[in-house]
Formats: sequence, structure tokens, C-alpha cells
Amino acid sequence: MTFDEALDKFTDAFPFAEIDDYRPVCHELFEEGKEGITIWLTNGDMLVYYPNQNEAEENDAEIQ
Repeated sequence: MTFDEALDKFTDAFPFAEIDDYRPVCHELFEEGKEGITIWLTNGDMLVYYPNQNEAEENDAEIQ
């Protein structure tokens, strides 16, 4: 899964979230090996989002 795909999944799942900024997850600080994004909302909330990957995506990610 790419960074853009993770962002697309987040905006699909939370269409009313007002995003201020977003960046790829820092794997040294968070769950190593998972693709995700860190999101800052306009209200000051910060969250880390790891979209659910199907088995085919997980297998593809291991190959790369």
C-alpha cells in the first residue's frame, strides 16, 4: 500500500475529518513494517492511521 492509498482510505472512512497536515508514519516510532500515515486535524487532534490491508496487498508489500 502506498502513502497516497492510505490517505485515500482515511478520507473514504472519515469524510468529515478536517485535515490540516499529514505525513507517512515514522516506522522508528510506531509499528514497524506497517504502512500508515500521521494526520493532524484542524481542531488540533493528531492520529496515526493504519488502514486494513487485504492479504494480496500484504503479500505484495513483503515482496517490495
